Amino acid sequence: MNKKIIQDLTKEELSELIKPSFRAKQIYNWIYHKYADSFEEMKNLPKEMREKLDEEYTLTPLKTLTVQDSIDGSRKYLFELHDGHTVEAVLLLMKEKEYHDDGSVKHQERYTVCISSQVGCKVGCAFCLTAKGGFMRNLTAGEIVEQVRMIKKDNNIAANRRVNLVYMGMGEPLDNLEEVVKSVKIFSDPEGMAIATHRQTISTSGLSSKIEKLGKMELGINLAISLHAVDDELREQLMPINKAYNIESIITAVKNFPINDRKRVMFEYLVIKDVND
Repeated sequence: MNKKIIQDLTKEELSELIKPSFRAKQIYNWIYHKYADSFEEMKNLPKEMREKLDEEYTLTPLKTLTVQDSIDGSRKYLFELHDGHTVEAVLLLMKEKEYHDDGSVKHQERYTVCISSQVGCKVGCAFCLTAKGGFMRNLTAGEIVEQVRMIKKDNNIAANRRVNLVYMGMGEPLDNLEEVVKSVKIFSDPEGMAIATHRQTISTSGLSSKIEKLGKMELGINLAISLHAVDDELREQLMPINKAYNIESIITAVKNFPINDRKRVMFEYLVIKDVND
């Protein structure tokens, strides 16, 4: 694909490229509020600008291959990237719509979107299917962001509807730290999806040095640690990365991670019968 992905750009980066700079806000509005799939739809932009944007950028870096619906209301998406690789993302229905006795809506549905950050994964956890396929490449910020944009559009979720994000799909987010952090900023931009950072959670297998680096950025995001064992010997069997980042180093990094007093770092533990139960 020769065209660049416009979703890779923060609003500030777009403002530097597009003049006058207020056009960047208009473009962001079309992409993230109106879910535009072509520049031709952006009728408040000059025709020449729309044509130039179309020559240089794509609005559709992902293609939906399959959607699987579960009885619990969740939907799993398989997306194809421009190079033929595929990634998965899942829309999770956390709470169904509630109604008053008169039929009016009391509470809207609550959604969480689980997104991927890499094609494949280097970590190699014994219980993870993604690891069996090996590592192919990192996703760009735009490819991460587009997963959510496409899911929201496909499910008619309005731009101003709050959703939660969890970086718990394919890949180790902190192994793609630069693009993941950029996607966090794009997601949280008030002119974009306006998904506040406290609604975003990064899940990691425990790259302690990257946890420390992420913490120093003070993004205000939530952190989840994929632990799955309470001693190094067993954890190394389940998660070979523990040889480089043992439990002690993870705990030290977590203690230094800045987090709101009302929140906690989440520890994830997959219970495997006769192994770590």
